[in-house]
Amino acid sequence: MGFDVSIVIPDLLLIGIPILVLLFWNKIQPKDIPGKLGFHSIHWKSLAKKTAAIVASLFVIALAITLLANFFVVNDLDAVQEKIDEITADGISILVYLLIFRVFAEEVFFRGFLQQKVGIFPSTVVFGLGHALFGSVIEVVGALVLGYMLALFMERNKNIIPNILGHFLYNIIAISVFL
Repeated sequence: MGFDVSIVIPDLLLIGIPILVLLFWNKIQPKDIPGKLGFHSIHWKSLAKKTAAIVASLFVIALAITLLANFFVVNDLDAVQEKIDEITADGISILVYLLIFRVFAEEVFFRGFLQQKVGIFPSTVVFGLGHALFGSVIEVVGALVLGYMLALFMERNKNIIPNILGHFLYNIIAISVFL
């Protein structure tokens, strides 16, 4: 079957909507769009420290959520496993695409754009609900809590680059556990 081009449509929307709003609604010059979305230069040591803090925080919280879900016997992450198996059934190219481009698009939209427009809580709720497609309540809860953490890091760092890298690394390690 191979790579399904329709997988790209959500990412085009997640990146395109902020660009269009900034260009036509906010009348931002094209050269100023990256800065408005949180892309700022950062020294590699600072980037490494901030990214490591994000990844460590996400894993500690994800572990706590998983332990609580197991304790209360509500862990339904097998639905996520099934979705990952579906995605990788025809090869790994779609998974690689999702790990790289979807993470980038999510961070641009939810933290770089929506959080700046509507605030941390509404953008986090939309981010969490977007993960309902996995068919797992714990995935949605995890996305809400981890999305909130990513939002706090964006607020503190004022730079989306550590978020993108942290989110990417977290997803790669988490997916590796499922595979």
